[in-house]
Amino acid sequence: MNVRKRGLALLMCICMIFTLLPFSALADSTGNGNGEAGTGEPAGAPVTEPPVTEPPEPAVKVLYVDAKKGNDTTGNGTKENPCKTVGKALEQTDNNGTYTIYLGAGEYSSYETKVAEGKNLTLTFIGDSTGTTVYKMGTSEAGKNGEDGDYSLQGNNKVTFEKMTLLSSVTPSGKMVTRNYTGFIRIQHIVVNNCVVEGRATYWGYTDTEFNNTTFYAPGHEALNSKL
Repeated sequence: MNVRKRGLALLMCICMIFTLLPFSALADSTGNGNGEAGTGEPAGAPVTEPPVTEPPEPAVKVLYVDAKKGNDTTGNGTKENPCKTVGKALEQTDNNGTYTIYLGAGEYSSYETKVAEGKNLTLTFIGDSTGTTVYKMGTSEAGKNGEDGDYSLQGNNKVTFEKMTLLSSVTPSGKMVTRNYTGFIRIQHIVVNNCVVEGRATYWGYTDTEFNNTTFYAPGHEALNSKL
């Protein structure tokens, strides 16, 4: 009788062990045994972090301006159908956009336009050469209290000028004057590459300005003549 009871008890223990085995395996594969969801990986396996995705670079849009061959009425800023003035090309820009604007041989200015003010644009103007492309930084005829600068590109992020001559303090009538506090006003960052700067300009980038391979020529102010 005692043998029979011991055998029955042993059989019950064996059954209980086999009954618990699937739950132990399930806990190892789907949880941590504490009621928390598992990862589907063996216990103690390293956790794989998702890859870090870099934000895409802003798309650069290209516009063409040609003072000699362009047309502000029919031009759309393409290479085949360029605008005539910088102001017309700037009308096609969108807030926070990034643009490269090619300037053909000729003279340009944005002084009398306000279409780009406060757009937070990143602009790169590329000329034909320092001997053929001229960009005029404007000032008024009389000057505000005798002194003022060019506000046409204020409120923008970064403006780069390449391969051209920049004329400082040019009035709407085309006269080049010498005044204090002229130049480009309230552009955060300005870069000038492979250019000639003629005349005196006080204001450049509001935060910083970078000159690379740029020659400065200031008639009447020889001390300002230099090359950076």
